[in-house]
Amino acid sequence: MQLTFFEHPILNSPYVYPGRHWELDADGQPTNRLIESRRRSDLITPVPKAKKRKAPKGPTVQVELELTADDEGLSTAEQKYDPTPIINELRGYVDTWRALPNPQQWQVTPETARLLQHWRHHQFQGVRPFFCQIEAVETAIWLTEVAPKLGGSGKKFREHLAGANAMSNPDLFRIALKLATGAGKTTVMAMLIALGFTPAATLAFVMAAGFIADTASLLHAAAAADKAMLFEGAQGVMLDVDYGTYPYVTSSNTGVGGVITGSGLSHKQLGEIIGVVKAYTTRVGGGPFPVELPDGTDAAGKLAKGEEIRQRGGEFGATTGRPRRCGWLDLVAVKFACRLNGVDSIALTKLDILDPEPELPVCIAYELDGVQIDTVPARLTDLARVKPIYQVLPGWKSSTSGVQHWSDLPPAAQSYVAFIERTTGVPVKWIGTGPGREATVVRKAAARA
Repeated sequence: MQLTFFEHPILNSPYVYPGRHWELDADGQPTNRLIESRRRSDLITPVPKAKKRKAPKGPTVQVELELTADDEGLSTAEQKYDPTPIINELRGYVDTWRALPNPQQWQVTPETARLLQHWRHHQFQGVRPFFCQIEAVETAIWLTEVAPKLGGSGKKFREHLAGANAMSNPDLFRIALKLATGAGKTTVMAMLIALGFTPAATLAFVMAAGFIADTASLLHAAAAADKAMLFEGAQGVMLDVDYGTYPYVTSSNTGVGGVITGSGLSHKQLGEIIGVVKAYTTRVGGGPFPVELPDGTDAAGKLAKGEEIRQRGGEFGATTGRPRRCGWLDLVAVKFACRLNGVDSIALTKLDILDPEPELPVCIAYELDGVQIDTVPARLTDLARVKPIYQVLPGWKSSTSGVQHWSDLPPAAQSYVAFIERTTGVPVKWIGTGPGREATVVRKAAARA
């Protein structure tokens, strides 16, 4: 009996190599034709525009890789895209390497060989790693241990990675692995930790060696010893699964509640709660964004205000390159986040990005059906309908880049910070004036009075 797509859409077990797939037509619809091979990757990656940098001394040549006509004009002047055929080529090399029967042919260290044999062939009881997790670790191993020994064929992939890292920190060689949501990135990280930090053959040794532990007990012991601890949230409060703009949220609690459930500490053991706030507002992905500014360019090629801020602030996802939506400072959302988390002080970042602005609208309230409100509505449909109410503050039209002392900030910049404090009722203790750690104003209590 011939299989059909709608009767058997899933062909492969998540624990084995995906050796079959259903053919799709040009519109992405199944043709009902079964292909006895792995589906090729047709992913594309958005490429953020390079940040402005000081020109180095001496002649330089910068080469930009553009898409050709075969790419159907996907890139525009505003956003470039990079197709990733290198993924399919790399998969081919890793597949060939994986099929080598003799571990002595793998060209890896003995410790790595033992871990690979464990992950590939151990008869796991209960939970076992997915193929995509094993393949991710295999790819990292191949790039770091095998590719350097293969001459030109391996050098090509290493150079590709070096080029991807060049705009960030060229002295630090990094490998990025993209896995789909739900693929188990935490498991992959645990496998890589085992690979990088233990000379053992199995994950059981990792536990015995102390790399996996009862972290709640460790943290309670550190708290009892009065040791300093810092917990950092990964995403904004408006993406909190319970109090954010559901369903446009992440899968967990992004505020102080997540610290308690994630660490095992009591709320009584928490000290100062610092709210990290940009000098303007950004959002990634969909969902209501009352203060959003237009992006892109007009017919004359002039950047819209939202696009200006995005380019100046480098507002692109660190991993995906996904452009962030930008808007003026929304103090309604900031007050909501401060109240929800009991914020004691604010670290204000990216003040220098606003340097060129002649005036700075700040959202101080919303209007909903003709009524002024000063908090974030509980209903998403209401938040989508609000109109921001702005108070326009003067800009400073001078550079704050790298400023380290409050007294060196322009008076208008000081007034901007003071307005945030008065509106939120929370002192601004730190002010970021550039990407470097040293570009920070640390305000003493007297300066904030």
